[in-house]
Amino acid sequence: IYRINPMVLKDLTKDLFTLQDKRLLGMDPDDVAMLEVKTREDHYTLIRQNNTWVLEDTPQTILDQEKVTLFVSRVVDLPAEIRIVKQAGPLAPYGLTSPTAEFTATGKDGKSTGRLVLGTRTGGLVYAMGHALPGIFQARSDLLTQIPSKDSLARIREGT
Repeated sequence: IYRINPMVLKDLTKDLFTLQDKRLLGMDPDDVAMLEVKTREDHYTLIRQNNTWVLEDTPQTILDQEKVTLFVSRVVDLPAEIRIVKQAGPLAPYGLTSPTAEFTATGKDGKSTGRLVLGTRTGGLVYAMGHALPGIFQARSDLLTQIPSKDSLARIREGT
């Protein structure tokens, strides 16, 4: 007969959500070859070519690589904070039918994809759905203020 500490038992019986990877997009940052960004104000696609990010429609534009890499990692690593519903149902109450922001990532293999949709902001959280986790969640809303405009991604030339 073994005696089990009640605190250990409580940890063992936690909901699976508590123990799993909560990143919503469903991909690792190093596996992303392309990231499509859609907001209500902007729409652009970033493509990684030889570990350098470029804009799909203007590949000659020199981008601020640190800014782009940081932004992509924030999108890819955004975790779910609170589960709202386990299975996605009606999306309108959460602002997910006309999202505030939507991100679609394509992997280096050209086949694997991840998707993240952000809806209505409430307090410091935003309703979110992601490819990696079924259901509707709330995530930190600070990503919404960190989405760079297409124009702001270009590296500013020194002396201008």
